[in-house]
Amino acid sequence: MINHQERKILEILSKDYRTPQTSIARKIKEFNRFAVKKIIRKLFKEGIIKSYTIIIDTERIQYSQPVFFEFKTNPHEPWLARSLEAFENCEILDGITGEYSLIGRFRFTNNEHFNNTLEKIDRLVAKTSSKKFRVVNVILTYKEFGTNIRTKENYSKINLDKKDLKILTILQNQWKDKNNISPITYSMIGERIGLSQPTVYKRIKNLEQSGIIKKFTILIDYKKLGLPAKFYTRIKSELLDNIEKLLEKKEIFGLYRTGEEYGMLAIVRTSSIYEYNKFILKLYEIKGIIDTYTTVVLQERKYENLYLQ
Repeated sequence: MINHQERKILEILSKDYRTPQTSIARKIKEFNRFAVKKIIRKLFKEGIIKSYTIIIDTERIQYSQPVFFEFKTNPHEPWLARSLEAFENCEILDGITGEYSLIGRFRFTNNEHFNNTLEKIDRLVAKTSSKKFRVVNVILTYKEFGTNIRTKENYSKINLDKKDLKILTILQNQWKDKNNISPITYSMIGERIGLSQPTVYKRIKNLEQSGIIKKFTILIDYKKLGLPAKFYTRIKSELLDNIEKLLEKKEIFGLYRTGEEYGMLAIVRTSSIYEYNKFILKLYEIKGIIDTYTTVVLQERKYENLYLQ
């Protein structure tokens, strides 16, 4: 288990990983920036911090909403999970209970990208014994990484040029540089896309001020923070205005509206089945919640492009 100082550093980096180490040190008594750097290095080494990343409001730009796929397979077909997690746009892949044994979250940049991926998935599933999968389309994303993306639905689209899109991709995919325990710098981004450091800084500032970049945060292995139990909770509600109540729930790390009978899909993390049961009982206290359906995660294979098994 991590100590109080380590947890405090994680909280600060989760809110904004750009916080200078000297500022972090001032918030933790009897610490200097060298001690903070040492702890961050330790958290990376132990796999508690996986990487730096950003949260994007994909509703504002030329990115589609995520799509969840559920796959029916069996232990004699481990190749399917390995093939799916190799997809670069597969962000999450979990082994689950129920009729389907795998669930994955995929992200697409356009319809062509979606169709190409769907064709590849079709060919893979055709080789399985069940030959069965289903698509859960997301209409709106409300929460990811435990961070509220939006509370209003009327957002105007913003057209970005190729340089801005490349910057977003680089900031999102810092996990690819596995040996770097420091966030990528403006200069490093500029070198990759042919822009000066001040220009990169200005573009990132604009992306943040326009609400496209919601947060500069870190990827955490929550199992190592005492939250080993993960669930997909489908929620049926009579009311749409109780979204705010759901967003307040600290156990909900991802919240999506779908076009299915259970109109909300939540990714939930707790310390145990017992704590999850308490969460569900509290959930029914929210006005308008009439039913839930739970899928238990048996194995986290991939989380935000990071292999966790």
